[in-house]
Amino acid sequence: MGDSRHVRLRPSAAELFPEIKGLKITPRAAGKPSIEMDTANLPIVRSESAQVDYMVFLNRRSGGSPTLQPYRKDVARYFMRQVLYGSGELLAVQYEAIERMLTAEILELRYSDIDWAVDRLERLLQGDI
Repeated sequence: MGDSRHVRLRPSAAELFPEIKGLKITPRAAGKPSIEMDTANLPIVRSESAQVDYMVFLNRRSGGSPTLQPYRKDVARYFMRQVLYGSGELLAVQYEAIERMLTAEILELRYSDIDWAVDRLERLLQGDI
């Protein structure tokens, strides 16, 4: 489902990651312009597989109280299936991968303050929530 060898970000991601400012923007035939990078050139640890304990949907909003709350699996499934393409056989493999991921705890993080959001996610991983 994913590709641990490449990462694709929207140009607006440079607001959060100044390191990518000025990198080449790649036009996409069926999508929005993106900054594409080979992960081999990034100072990160990557893996071909991983155990998924949590799936967190980010909802950056202005106003309202920040919260980390349960998210409906049917909505998560619908959201993830919107970006898939390929033959029937390939779609079946992708659908199966989504179903495996949906066995994790599904959450929505509503926030407007990035520091609060990072703290909340760190607390989640430490078991403090």
